[in-house]
Amino acid sequence: MITSFQAEQRIPLSRTGLKRLRQVGRLPAHIFSAKADQVLIHIDAKDFERWVRNGKSGNVEICLENKERVHVSLGEIQRDPVSREFIHVDFKRA
Repeated sequence: MITSFQAEQRIPLSRTGLKRLRQVGRLPAHIFSAKADQVLIHIDAKDFERWVRNGKSGNVEICLENKERVHVSLGEIQRDPVSREFIHVDFKRA
């Protein structure tokens, strides 16, 4: 089963900018690989939370704004230690 996340590219933001992004329901993330530059993105936090709650199984596909589809695997998830909310997620290009 393939899970798709709609993503929008973003520019590097300060700590305050990332906090604002999270407040509107977006989760900062990036896609990295050994061969290509990293891509800074943000995805819907609720969709990601639902996927994690259901077991994080299957392949992941990131659909970027320019209609490019990137197959990725989950790299690292960062969570707030107190609230347990997602702070940031890393994806590895497959």
